[in-house]
Amino acid sequence: MRFMAASAAVVCLSAGPLATAAQSGRATPALPDPCRLLTKADIDRATGRSDAMRSPSQPDKMPSGAAVCTIDGGADLDIELILYARTATTPLTAPKDGEMLPNVGASAYFRTTPGNAAVFAIKALNSPYALHVGLQSKASAQTMRTIGSALARAALEKLK
Repeated sequence: MRFMAASAAVVCLSAGPLATAAQSGRATPALPDPCRLLTKADIDRATGRSDAMRSPSQPDKMPSGAAVCTIDGGADLDIELILYARTATTPLTAPKDGEMLPNVGASAYFRTTPGNAAVFAIKALNSPYALHVGLQSKASAQTMRTIGSALARAALEKLK
């Protein structure tokens, strides 16, 4: 499963803060496995439920090489983590239909469309990775914002 927001993330992030290694002259490190960034306890805390991870997480790669993990978030929630290589050292900029998120890494923003939401975040301005937390649910945008922010904070803590 790929969220609509994930394809928008590639366009938004690659046009701005995701310069290629060749453009910056900085080597791009191997991408960590995003399936190792969240535990069942992390998801339970973020959602307030205990029905997450009823099935194993599904690691994958996007055609661009970005590492992807699809996670069972519980009854009506699917979670997708994507890590992108990042060589820029500037803060993320929210698109017109997004909003900046305070207290999520060094820079983060939230976007939503009906049934889908996404948090895009970086741990530090010089971080070699950008994180995309995609959510698919019938929950309200505010609920998905809260859950997505909590999941992004938990995942960013585990990134080196």
